Amino acid sequence: MKTVIVTGVGHETDTTLVDYVSDARAATPTAAAELITPNYMDVIQSIQEKQIRMTTRIHHLIERKKQEVESMKNHRYLKDPLSYIRESQMQLDMCVHSLSKVETKVLNAKHELNSKSHNLAQFAQIYVKNNKQNIIEHSYQIKYAMQKKVKEYRATFEKQVALLDAFSPLKVLQRGYAIAQKENNIIRSVDDVSKNEDVKIRLNDGYIYTTVKQKEKL
Repeated sequence: MKTVIVTGVGHETDTTLVDYVSDARAATPTAAAELITPNYMDVIQSIQEKQIRMTTRIHHLIERKKQEVESMKNHRYLKDPLSYIRESQMQLDMCVHSLSKVETKVLNAKHELNSKSHNLAQFAQIYVKNNKQNIIEHSYQIKYAMQKKVKEYRATFEKQVALLDAFSPLKVLQRGYAIAQKENNIIRSVDDVSKNEDVKIRLNDGYIYTTVKQKEKL
């Protein structure tokens, strides 16, 4: 906390060095004492106002707590503490009763499911026994149909492979044709090359590197 310095030397015409560093300056020591001392009546009035506010707050707090106490006194669980236990016991009994009903339903459903499973297994055995020949015939028919489809798909696939092979650039090269390239780009016209340019020619079994000596457009 900062210490406040107040000067009051008492020589009005003189200015001392301490006056330059003090927080306040009074003409006389008496004036300096009055400057740092609060007014007595102001202090009394401030204390009275704080006392009134404190008394009012305490009174309001006491009244609020009295109301809370009265509310708690009128609560039915405080008037009859065993009523809470009785209600809890009643709720517990209801939950136990409901749980027993659910348990009974689960056991009945389990018994019904076992019975239906047994009946379904018997029905399946009887159905397979009575329709065994039909099942065998249907399996043969399915197998034949699948084999037929496989043959059809295989024939279609072989036709497509043969057609793709016929149009393959390698097949074209085998028939004596060649592919001319300039800088790895296919030459499609005589306009794509100029005289004295290097050209690479792809044959069936390799490449020929040559230079354009002359070109003639059809």
